[in-house]
Amino acid sequence: MEDAVAAVFYDFESTNRIPTAEQLRSAYNVAIGKEKSPDEQNSISFVANKFILRSGSENAWTKGTITKVTTVTGHLVEILGDIPINDITEASLAKVMTALIKEDHRNTTVTKDLKIVKWFLRWAKRNRYYSGDAHETFAPKLKGISGKLKEIIFLTWTELLDLYKLEIANQSLANVRDVFCFCCFTGLRYSDVAKLKKVDVHDNTITIVTTKTDEVLKIDLNKYSKALLEKYRGIPLPGGLALPVISNQKMNDYLKDLGKLAGLNEQIRLVYFKGNSRREEVYAKHELLTTHCGRRTFVVNALALGVPAEVIMKWTGHSDFDAMKPYMEIVDKLKANEMLKFNKD
Repeated sequence: MEDAVAAVFYDFESTNRIPTAEQLRSAYNVAIGKEKSPDEQNSISFVANKFILRSGSENAWTKGTITKVTTVTGHLVEILGDIPINDITEASLAKVMTALIKEDHRNTTVTKDLKIVKWFLRWAKRNRYYSGDAHETFAPKLKGISGKLKEIIFLTWTELLDLYKLEIANQSLANVRDVFCFCCFTGLRYSDVAKLKKVDVHDNTITIVTTKTDEVLKIDLNKYSKALLEKYRGIPLPGGLALPVISNQKMNDYLKDLGKLAGLNEQIRLVYFKGNSRREEVYAKHELLTTHCGRRTFVVNALALGVPAEVIMKWTGHSDFDAMKPYMEIVDKLKANEMLKFNKD
């Protein structure tokens, strides 16, 4: 304690200052590591930690959001150093963008990361940690981020029914098929079907509070979704769950095997950009199956069957028509392809 106090007094004497009691107390606490120095209190990592703790708590962030924000702000520190947040300029963000591209991230991923950085800086400005405006003025134009190149992977109605009726000997694979098909027939996200309990199931509807938006949804059941729920109604499942849901990662792995077994071998070309470099990769459809394909399958097939977009949005919780446009474009293409059948001799 004596050494710490002596060092503090030496610092003040070296600049010809006499500390007040409060200044002495604060400087001493910094010297023994009890407090952060003024520079550290304005560093990127310090403010990012405040952002995650306060905003995360106030807005009930999911674990996924916390992990993503922590990762992105960590990249910010790795690339720029743990500099004072007020030193962040447009040039800083351009440096971050360039570094992410060099790390072989796709332009779509870089754009998402930059959106999180701007979100962080907006919060920092509102809370008076940041006085700059880079989050408002930095607007790079990366290729391939308009969404037009994004391929929406879904099952056609025929593919869905073939999968639904497929005879599967492996019980684990059969369980994954049933959960995935339930998502395809209801539009549920994985996060919501994973917490759907038997008590949430009523005669012709299910009621859930969505994990992503905390919105209460009442979804009508059709004969396929009802049959899947009935199949497991008398089977005890952990936590009173309605369906035998496994982890998202394991389910995604199983889905690729399931798709291969079902013969989902249509070749799909994915086009994307890394910086200015255009890349193309071709996959069989089963290689691209994930749990989220269930929700996309529901929306595309509902539109194709003539269900109004407004009704679909009530079931899925989509907040605006912009989110539905990519699906509507797919349905328009499907209709055009069907019309071509009349051109046969």
